[in-house]
Amino acid sequence: VGWKNSREQIWDLLSRKPGILCLQDCRLPSERHEATRRSLHSRFPDYTTYFTTKIVKRTVATPSSQRPGRYPMTVITMIHKEMRPAVHSQVLTKILGKEQATFAAGRVPSLVNLFSGTEDQRCAVINVYQFVANKDVRQANQTRMFDILSKILRYLQSQCDWITVMGDWNAALPQQRQGYEQNM
Repeated sequence: VGWKNSREQIWDLLSRKPGILCLQDCRLPSERHEATRRSLHSRFPDYTTYFTTKIVKRTVATPSSQRPGRYPMTVITMIHKEMRPAVHSQVLTKILGKEQATFAAGRVPSLVNLFSGTEDQRCAVINVYQFVANKDVRQANQTRMFDILSKILRYLQSQCDWITVMGDWNAALPQQRQGYEQNM
């Protein structure tokens, strides 16, 4: 898990030249975004990369103890030049307002990427890292995230010919994972 531990798999995925790559739980602090962007661009110059990170307080487990820590909740969205990225982006605070955008930070990009796809279609990509629904508070957060995504989709509906929502939904098939949401 995380950017550092998954780099070889990410390089392998990018060598296959997907049109869009959405990564979640990358654990990349904001101060590392620019260096990571430069590194990615030098190795994969055909991609435009978007980051969002929110630092959350979280208990960190080590082999000998648990201690409070800072967890960089990060999603990364990469769009290949063939997809014609960055025609423009919508800032989430404009769509959601400051309070909802702050809640969603690190779980959805701070920018929703709008671009011209094939045949001049207007397209949008949303990369989601949903909350785990294994406790009452987290289930409430997961429900709130679905409400936020609904608001983003309603906003984009009139602007786009198609919208792609990808990511880690933290869901499971029945009896597959304990404490995960069953019904999406």
